[in-house]
Amino acid sequence: MLLTTSANFTQSGVDRNIEAGTLIRGGSAPARAAEHVSELQRTGVLRRFW
Repeated sequence: MLLTTSANFTQSGVDRNIEAGTLIRGGSAPARAAEHVSELQRTGVLRRFW
């Protein structure tokens, strides 16, 4: 399962934007997205903020 959203929880985002999301069940997209995020973490592109 893969959930992607445009969630913007700043005050201006809440006041002025229409947020959207999509849920994908099955197919290759969920696994490919998980592999991509893992690779970004492995290479240091994505790191914990705290």
